[in-house]
Amino acid sequence: MHIALLDTNVILRFLLEDHPEHFRYAKNLFQQAEQGKRAFYIDAIVVAELVWTLSSFYKMNREDIAIKLELFLAQKWMINEHKQTLFSALHLYQSTTLDYIDCWLLAVAEEKHIPLETFDQKLRKQIDKIDL
Repeated sequence: MHIALLDTNVILRFLLEDHPEHFRYAKNLFQQAEQGKRAFYIDAIVVAELVWTLSSFYKMNREDIAIKLELFLAQKWMINEHKQTLFSALHLYQSTTLDYIDCWLLAVAEEKHIPLETFDQKLRKQIDKIDL
């Protein structure tokens, strides 16, 4: 099976359907994946860039971002060895007012059972809630 690394812009064009030619191309890629012909690796930095772009540039709300990305990441052909951490970070992003990167750090700390050191008081309050 052919595995390719996905760039943020491919996923954005697919999710937003705002560029017809790019949307068709991305949709075709993902249909091939659904048919078992290929798989895609999505790096954690791409997820962070997706969250940032969807929230800042496209003004999408946290809940919509989290739902869209969770559905996308849940596909069996979407590969990342840290999928559960990505899901945890997106859940935190949806349910708190933390920046996505802080949610990612918190999810990593929780997964690895290691303390997270920060001067960020908003993040510190969340850390205290989960008792790291």
